[in-house]
Amino acid sequence: ALSERLCREFQAYVIRTGSLNKVFVSIKGVYYSAKVAGQLVTWLSPHKFVQPIADDVDYRVMATFLELHETMLGFAMYKLYTDIGQVYPPVPNQRFLDADAPIGALLTPPDDDAAPVDAD
Repeated sequence: ALSERLCREFQAYVIRTGSLNKVFVSIKGVYYSAKVAGQLVTWLSPHKFVQPIADDVDYRVMATFLELHETMLGFAMYKLYTDIGQVYPPVPNQRFLDADAPIGALLTPPDDDAAPVDAD
């Protein structure tokens, strides 16, 4: 859950700053490129499908690295948000969360009375 939250907060940061440069869809997933704090950052968002679970992987070691990287990313997100004058962590708008729009929830102020737009 923390990893997903950090991903949504980073996506909201990229949207808020308008720093997305390129997007490319490949067989591995979707590649994004953005200029963040003056540095070109490229990342891959994999397609959503079930991966086979490998038996020869030590998931305890992977979990330790995940905790480390979540902590480091939290500090980086704090710095990025404060550099653009935003509060971190952003307070999500509950209406958008209820409408299953997590990115919109981070981009809309929590006290905004505007209802989310239906895609229908």
